[in-house]
Amino acid sequence: MKNFKYFSTGEFAKLHNINKRTLHYYDEIDLIKPSIVGENGYRYYSYYQSVELELILVMRRLGLSIDEIKEYKQDRSTEKLQQLFIDQIKMLDKDITKLSNTKNYIEGKLDQLKFLNTIEDGKIEIVELEEEKLLVSEDFIDDSNEDYFRLMRSFNSKVKQEKDITSKFGCRISVDNIYNDKLLSYDRFFMSVLPTKNTIEQENISFDIKPKGKYIRVYTKGDWNRIMDIYHEILKYAKENNYVLEGYGYEVGVNELNCFTIDEYITEITVKIKE
Repeated sequence: MKNFKYFSTGEFAKLHNINKRTLHYYDEIDLIKPSIVGENGYRYYSYYQSVELELILVMRRLGLSIDEIKEYKQDRSTEKLQQLFIDQIKMLDKDITKLSNTKNYIEGKLDQLKFLNTIEDGKIEIVELEEEKLLVSEDFIDDSNEDYFRLMRSFNSKVKQEKDITSKFGCRISVDNIYNDKLLSYDRFFMSVLPTKNTIEQENISFDIKPKGKYIRVYTKGDWNRIMDIYHEILKYAKENNYVLEGYGYEVGVNELNCFTIDEYITEITVKIKE
């Protein structure tokens, strides 16, 4: 057996920088068998099996399953190997996109946490906002808590496939209801989606646009009672500055990740100014 063309399991494993238990496992599942098994039960691998093992290791690193590797070994061809690599490239591209989005999300949350430290509760400011693509729920039926949570559950379940880590979720109220002090009469839930995302409309869900333009923006901390006070202050501010509100008031929670009580909850409110 001391032929330079053969290696013991330990030697063959070291040659390829893997644990010899891996070779035992591959032998058990018939992925790569030793060339020779001695009378003493020792396994020996041929030098020429190095190419086969390296291919297996490369395929495993690429994420191919044992079954996929076995299938390829049973029917080897350049075309099949090429297709396997093409499929893996597509999967890797998806993973890269997902990781990039995750990184962007974390960076965005870090910036947001820094920004939250600078927020002045109730401060009114005028901002220019870009157009935003939205998915919107069906209309609220009434002002009850039951209808609010029913519609929230329904909308969440329907947009689950479209939701990603960059999405903003909130609710909106018509400017007419703001002017008429119907501040619990919300219009619909909404979720922002990427402009490039191909989103399929579903039953009771439709598209809308939060238009580009000038908005009154206020950040406020607390529950719905505080939000209603803010709308009163927005109306007062608009009247004093000869602004006319139009469209909707949009409410989005901005600190869900580090909010532990309703008194700590921060809501961003934006209402469009007619230009």
